[in-house]
Order: sequence, then structure tokens, then C-alpha cells
Amino acid sequence: MPEFTLIEAGKTIAGLLHQSWRPSPSPLPLPLKQVAGVLPQVLATGCGPLFWRRLRDTPDGTDPALRELRSAYRLASLQAAVHETEIAQVLAPLNKAGVRFLLIKGWAAARLYPEPGLRPYGDLDLLFSPDDLPRALALLPRPDASALPVEAHAAGEGTYRVLPTSEWEEILSRAEEATVDGCPVRIPGPEDHLRVLAFHFLVHGGWRPLWLCDLAAAVEPSHGVADWNHLLRGEPFQREWIRTALQLARDLLGADLSSSPGEVRDGAYPEWVRTTVLAQWGRGTGPSRREVLSGSHLRRLGTPARVWGEVREHWPNRIQACLETGTRPGAPLPGRAQLRSVGARLPRVLKRLGDRP
Repeated sequence: MPEFTLIEAGKTIAGLLHQSWRPSPSPLPLPLKQVAGVLPQVLATGCGPLFWRRLRDTPDGTDPALRELRSAYRLASLQAAVHETEIAQVLAPLNKAGVRFLLIKGWAAARLYPEPGLRPYGDLDLLFSPDDLPRALALLPRPDASALPVEAHAAGEGTYRVLPTSEWEEILSRAEEATVDGCPVRIPGPEDHLRVLAFHFLVHGGWRPLWLCDLAAAVEPSHGVADWNHLLRGEPFQREWIRTALQLARDLLGADLSSSPGEVRDGAYPEWVRTTVLAQWGRGTGPSRREVLSGSHLRRLGTPARVWGEVREHWPNRIQACLETGTRPGAPLPGRAQLRSVGARLPRVLKRLGDRP
């Protein structure tokens, strides 16, 4: 699909999701024909329940697109109830052993929405201090023994470098207490969780609209972001990208930034950031769904045309590349970050190829 068409599809998806996370979203202004045109992308990215919420009062309830969206909503609602039981079963041994953790993304993001089934999730993300992680892994179920996949992360590493280990005790002290099916859990405070949600969206190239909806829902004044200095702390690279993610939520989804500082509320970002996100939404898949320039892909290549096709398909988008290389959003020629990102992977790819018989 041409880039222009992808961007137009992304704009349609953004319009459909406009303020859809609110208790009373506005009626959908788009005709059903436009909804059907982006239905595959909507369903692939988990946005079906939010779309259904804006469309369920549409008179033509027999439309095939509406039936698919209604089915996605019903399935997500059922899964939400089942997942809570599964989460409680996973967390009980950690609580019994006194292992401290934070529940992030997934269920923690879904609770920001008016109904549990509006925000589907398919795994359980837990954050630990690096010191506690080995003990936690010994208590968590094996991947093949849990109906809900569990991902254990260490604070200060990878995406979670926005919650550095040096701040772990303060982060825990700011955490909110909640219960999942009667099991006590801690969730990062609003500011810390926003940092996680923003970087999660960005590190994966901004490809999933639902993750930007999470940001928009989390920044609503009713959810208690009070300390903007704490949210925007840290190195300029992190601060600028978090601000950019919030501004994308403002411009694409109608997020309310009225309580934020002027640099966030009124600030701008380079146009390429917006078009990159919209084109990614138009595709319906993203860099996080593909192994970028992996050895397995290179081994399957034959003709030069196929090589070029695979390179284009698995090339990181500019947002993902900037996050991987520490490039700020306003840096000139962001395409250079893509070259550096791929270059950093080449030694690993070549090693994997050399290890194969």
C-alpha cells in the first residue's frame, strides 16, 4: 500500500478512536464504509472494543463490520474476567514470599477505562528490582504452565530504564495499591506509569493505536497526574520523547493536556513523527511484531529483489530507531538513526549466520 494511503488509513483510525476511552465518547462522525476500510487494522491491533463502543448505537446493527466489532468487544469482556483470576493465581506466591513487584501495562492500563473489556491484553507484565528478579523468576510459572503469559522485567533495563534502579525505593513509595480478584498488587504511581506507557509505545515504533489510547486515558485530569516535574525528570532524551508521546495523544486522539505545563500543553514536535505513527497504524502491524533483519530472514533470501523486499519490511521505523540509538526527536536527519540501529544489529546477525551449519 502506498505511503500516502497508509497515512490516510491511519487518520481514519485516529478519528475513530478520538476520545473513545472517556465515559461518554462523542457519536462517531464517520460513515460505516470508512470503518470497514480499516477493519483489519482495527482488529489486529486490539482496538475493536473501543470502536464498537462508539458504534453500538448505530441503527444498522446488521452491518458485517459491526458484527465483527461486537464480537471483539464480547470476547475482550469475557477474557478480562478470566485474566483477573489468572493474574491472582500468578501473584499469590510472590506476595506470600514477600517479593516486591509492580504490575505494569496490561491490567494496570485497562483499569483506566470505563469498562474492563475496552482494553484487551494478552500477558502479565511485572517489574522487579534487579536484585529481586532471580527470586521472582523461581516463583513464577513456566511459560508452558500458565494460561496467561508472564513477562518479568528489571527496573532500569531496556524500556524500563525510565524507572532507574537508583529510584526503586521512591518508585515503590509512590505506587498505588489495588486488588485483582482479591489479590493485593501495587501499580506505579500515575507519573511513573505514564513514563512506562510512553516509552513502551515509542520503543515499538508507535505501531499500536491502543498504546497511545493508554497514554491519553492515563493523562486525563481525573487520573491524578499531579507532579509533572517527576513525570518529566531525567535526561533530555527521555523528557523530550515523553513530551512528544503526550503531544501525539493530544493531536491524534484528543487527549486532555490542559493541566500540563506549557512545554507539554502547547509544544510541537517534528511532522515526521506524526506521519510515521499514522503510516504504522495504516499498516496494522509494526516493528515489534517482526524480527528486524534477523539471521533467519537472511537465510531465506535468494534474489536481490527479495533481499530488498525483506530489508524494507524489517527495517526499523524512524521512531524505533531513534529510541534505540538515543536520538532526540528534534535531531536533524532522523534517517541516520535507522542506519545506526541496523548497523548495531549486524554483528549479532552475522554471528548467528556463522553459527549455523
